[in-house]
Amino acid sequence: MLDQRSSRQVVLIADDDDGTRYILAETLSHEGYHVVRARCGQEAVDKFLQHGPDVVLLDVEMPGKDGYEACQAIRSHSEGGDVPIVMVTSNDDSESINRAFDVGATDFISKPINWSLIGHRLRYILRGASHLRSLAISESQNRALITAIPDRIFTIDQEGMIVAHQCRRDPHSSHHASDDHLRGERLADVLPADVDDAVARAIDTVRANGREATFEFQLHRDNSAQRWYECRFVPHVDQKILVISRNVTERKQAEEEIHRLAYYDSLTALPNRARFKRELQALLAEAGQTRGELAVLSIDLNHFKRINDALGTITGDAVLKEMAARLVTVADEWVNDAGIRTDACCVACFGGDEFALVVPGPSSTRAAEPLANRVRDTLSEPLVINGHEFVVTASVGIATYPQHGGTVEVLMKNAESARREARQLGRNTQAFYRSSMSTGVTEGLNLENELRRALENDELAVYYQPKYCAQTMKQHGAEALLRWQHPTRGEIAPSAFVPIAEESGIISDLGRWVAEKVCQQIALWNYLGVEPGPIAINVSGQEFGLGDPVSTLTDAVRHAGIAASSVELEITETVLMSDIRSVMRALHTLREEGFSIAVDDFGTGYSSLRYLQRLPIDVLKIDYSFVRHLEKYSDTRAICTAIIAMAHSLGLKVVAEGVENQWQLDFLQRESCDMAQGFLMSRALPATGLTELLHKNPPQQRVRRNERIVPWPLQHA
Repeated sequence: MLDQRSSRQVVLIADDDDGTRYILAETLSHEGYHVVRARCGQEAVDKFLQHGPDVVLLDVEMPGKDGYEACQAIRSHSEGGDVPIVMVTSNDDSESINRAFDVGATDFISKPINWSLIGHRLRYILRGASHLRSLAISESQNRALITAIPDRIFTIDQEGMIVAHQCRRDPHSSHHASDDHLRGERLADVLPADVDDAVARAIDTVRANGREATFEFQLHRDNSAQRWYECRFVPHVDQKILVISRNVTERKQAEEEIHRLAYYDSLTALPNRARFKRELQALLAEAGQTRGELAVLSIDLNHFKRINDALGTITGDAVLKEMAARLVTVADEWVNDAGIRTDACCVACFGGDEFALVVPGPSSTRAAEPLANRVRDTLSEPLVINGHEFVVTASVGIATYPQHGGTVEVLMKNAESARREARQLGRNTQAFYRSSMSTGVTEGLNLENELRRALENDELAVYYQPKYCAQTMKQHGAEALLRWQHPTRGEIAPSAFVPIAEESGIISDLGRWVAEKVCQQIALWNYLGVEPGPIAINVSGQEFGLGDPVSTLTDAVRHAGIAASSVELEITETVLMSDIRSVMRALHTLREEGFSIAVDDFGTGYSSLRYLQRLPIDVLKIDYSFVRHLEKYSDTRAICTAIIAMAHSLGLKVVAEGVENQWQLDFLQRESCDMAQGFLMSRALPATGLTELLHKNPPQQRVRRNERIVPWPLQHA
């Protein structure tokens, strides 16, 4: 309403008869209306625009502009479009009535007026007008909503014929026909031909059960990407059906991306662990029905971390992609040669350098072994990436169905146990699952947790096995050996827990602890005025791969306040040759710091004289496996003689370890071996035991006790 002065509904009365106008005004005022009066048609139009009434009563016969013309003028204004206009006339012929409706009248009242009913009549008219306005507003809102949404909306009958159609033009759709053109067409003819059956099923569902039905379809266009649409069939009024066709391409693309992230490795695009488990489950179900067999291979790249550390993750990622491609090639070639369908195998990447492969058929050891060999051979072929040449080897574990398990979890666990066994056997090898491995894995996990607690609770101890000059039998130096006195298991041999420490990564913490303890003990011996000679510390290959042995040793020596020459570093021949360049750099740095360096277990690896000449080493240690067979085998004696001669020619000292009887010692003395170590002379002793030995049998050279130097252990006591 334009006039807000009254909360009552406003009635505009236009009549040139004063009496009629007065009676109408009084009657309607008593009915609760606010009345505005006009004497002619033009005044009626003016007061309508001024007051904005809720209803208008127009006398037809007025001077100047009559009621018909006034009605038409009011309707021509935007404010008068939906206001009820009632014509008051004594003419009740058809022509007058038709003319009234033609110019926009809502209703008419014949004269003479029934004054007792006029108020009720107006209330009815106003109520109807209010309903019409609400419907118009609702329709307008619905039309705006339909126009705004990007969906196509069809109204179809029970036979699937289009009776109405509303859409906003979709640039990706081939359907741009107008509403008139589509009316009367079959919906199935408007949609792609391959969804005819889906349309029929959806119509049947709505018609029979009154339930919604939905299906999706693809639309292929030559000049654009593939699009996805969803068709939803909804029951409508008069047994009609609303069909809402929505472009769901973005949703489908998001779903596909989520699926890719959930089930595929982001770097190699291979199935991940979750996807591999699903594929393996399906293959197991099929094998169970057909009495088939499967082989599951767990594959781990050896020393991959060193590539990442030395050359960066970009090169490392390129290596992983190449290894993934090679595994896929192996699998494809295998199934082709075996005549197996390609979807019956799966190659997966579990993240990092861990892969898995499942293929049907080769369950026996004899059949699966060639596959594992092919995997190792293919992966170990040289590759060049970013100017760097690599030879990447792999450890492979194999578990077969039904021999080694009947479920996804068991087969994968057993294959991974076999892979860990393969790594312990040596790099670039393979192992089949054995039942004893499961017990070993559980025991290994328990031991790993207990070893971590042992480091925290100081359950570990360092023992020292003395070394002796082979010619004079004077003690000179010792080897530091780690011991673990478990509170319930008793003493645990290093051979039982050191491999677990290497596998779990604890070895770096363990090596740091040993270095600190040994250096503190050397500082204490210096303070006591005894000189045990260089103390050898063993450094694991894992410490070179995962830790920083240079910092570990130099920090330990500096904190203890001792000379680096008091410590000898022992590294095995196998570790030395596994990554010759990085190990050589570390050894040169340690040598410059003053440490002496010994190659442990010499003769069991594959080092060459060329590398021995280049390495900054001082000592070769003949492995005990040679020493213990000196009496029995002449070939062993010849090897030891050759090692001693070769070492001396290079200016190196030689230590024979594992000397247990006099015959062995006599032989080594005759061959001019420099040092001997073994049970014949002394077992490994605690620090106090070696201190007592040094007091009883002092070496020829002793350090002078320096009262001013307080060793590191006493500074922190």
